[in-house]
Amino acid sequence: ERYLAAAREISRLAVGDPSLGEAARSATYRVPRLLEQDVRLGDDLPFGSRGGLAVRHHFPLNGEYAFKIRLRRQVYDYIVGMGRAQDLDLRIDGKRVTRFRVGGEATGTPGPLTWNGEIVGDTPYELYMHAADAGLEVRAPVRAGVHVVSASFVDTPWEPEGVAQPLAVDFGRGSDEQFDGLAAVDALTINGPYRATGVGDTASRRLIFSCLPTGLSAGASAKAEASAKVGRPGAAAEDARCARQILTRLARRAYRRPPTSEEIDTLLSFFRQAAAERGFEAGVQSAIERMLVSFNFLFRIEREPSAAPGGIYRVHDLDLASRLSFFLWNSIPDDTLLALAERNRLHEPAVLAAQTARMLRHPKASSLVTGFAGQWLGVRKAQSFLPDANIFPEFDENLRRAFQRETALFVDDQIAADRSIVDLITADYSLVNERLAQHYGLRGVTGERFRRVTFTDGVRGGILGQGTVLMVTSYPDRTAPVVRGFWVLESLLGMPPPPPPPDVPDLQTVTDDGRPLSMRGQMERHRQNPACAVCHVRMDPLGFSLENFDAIGRWRLTSGGMPVGASAVFADGTPIDGVAGLRAFVLE
Repeated sequence: ERYLAAAREISRLAVGDPSLGEAARSATYRVPRLLEQDVRLGDDLPFGSRGGLAVRHHFPLNGEYAFKIRLRRQVYDYIVGMGRAQDLDLRIDGKRVTRFRVGGEATGTPGPLTWNGEIVGDTPYELYMHAADAGLEVRAPVRAGVHVVSASFVDTPWEPEGVAQPLAVDFGRGSDEQFDGLAAVDALTINGPYRATGVGDTASRRLIFSCLPTGLSAGASAKAEASAKVGRPGAAAEDARCARQILTRLARRAYRRPPTSEEIDTLLSFFRQAAAERGFEAGVQSAIERMLVSFNFLFRIEREPSAAPGGIYRVHDLDLASRLSFFLWNSIPDDTLLALAERNRLHEPAVLAAQTARMLRHPKASSLVTGFAGQWLGVRKAQSFLPDANIFPEFDENLRRAFQRETALFVDDQIAADRSIVDLITADYSLVNERLAQHYGLRGVTGERFRRVTFTDGVRGGILGQGTVLMVTSYPDRTAPVVRGFWVLESLLGMPPPPPPPDVPDLQTVTDDGRPLSMRGQMERHRQNPACAVCHVRMDPLGFSLENFDAIGRWRLTSGGMPVGASAVFADGTPIDGVAGLRAFVLE
């Protein structure tokens, strides 16, 4: 049922079903609460802006749409940063729709700051601080298709004066209304369409409707279509020919091979039934819906190999095209790849090499970084990892995004330059922006743009020095040498240890006489259990070599007031001294 519902929705949006305008739809895009909005936050936002968000929204029909912006609030629902006037722009595809002015109009007397906020200010102040964004709404005509909608503040060249205040954490961070600070966007809601005027000329319609029957206009109703067919002999046959052309071409892409005549006949039966009731385009939509729930689309069904089970066999070219496209693009083969496979030429070494190079140059190859590399290195977990705010108050969503972007750009650069896999470990460079440079202790990097920097200290460089890896192999409140060691064994060396025995005891954090134990001391006590020692003698030394990096990837020399020990001996007697020693060990 879920597949059917998804196929129906996707096919209706792709075709541009006029019935989508019968009721307004609503979509809300939210900004992560930990995202600091004091700088420009992306390439889809204009220069000279700060904060906000940009989203790619699909508008199903030509018509009027309503846009509403909600500003960020603190825990008691006071809008933050309302002490001064600030300009807020709403844009579609970079063109400004309207400019709002918010803040700077609070009147009355605020209540005193209290722990639970039970003492409020007078009525004018309270009303303004809770509803200053009530008017941030506008309607605008938009043509059907995908458009970039953005809401961002106009940046102003000012800096706060006075002594820098310590970072607020936990409840203090959530309860501060930051009256004299910066306002921030919390969410953007898009409703519509209202007064829809047509299906529009969208990219998806141009791909689907390679032909239209004579006299049929785009998005025509069944009644208008019937009128157009009056006095036109052979209209039904022309509809069928056009439908067959459309569905044959689409099925070839969807099934990743030439469709059989029986498969096309099945799709045409769905077309005829829907077209008889609701018109030509509705018939095409119904056939596409059927196509999207076909096993041939949902599963990659390969031809039965001719070799015996366990034997080596040559993959059929059409199956090879799918394997290649889903690996490099995480998507279906394009026409070039399918055409070569249909001519049984894709398996030729020179052709295969040329196609691989072509596909790696395509923007779709970015999925190789986010998909394959993210899964292999485990850095996809960075999106949900949340360090303890009391221990790491400087961690915010900006740093998380910078971590993720650094690893993605680094791996992408390795692939684009066709470097050796060894360079993932030994590279002496990375790509950072100002936020990440500050975190790594680098000077001379300003702005949100990522640029290449070369390291000379032997600490950073390569994936072993990147914040994503160091963070996802930690716990929210501390480093995890065991997790880091396991990651090195599994992800880099391909030698994962067996699962731990049942009922593993917690680490002992203090000695028998109550003195605190360092992480190394805790692990040494843990290894006294023979059942645990067999794996920990392999994992722990690898993890300890990264102990100079804390749980959010900062370099450190002490932890809890005690010196950090980053030297260890592997199970085979090989000494490993810090991250440099770990690099050498992995390469050996």
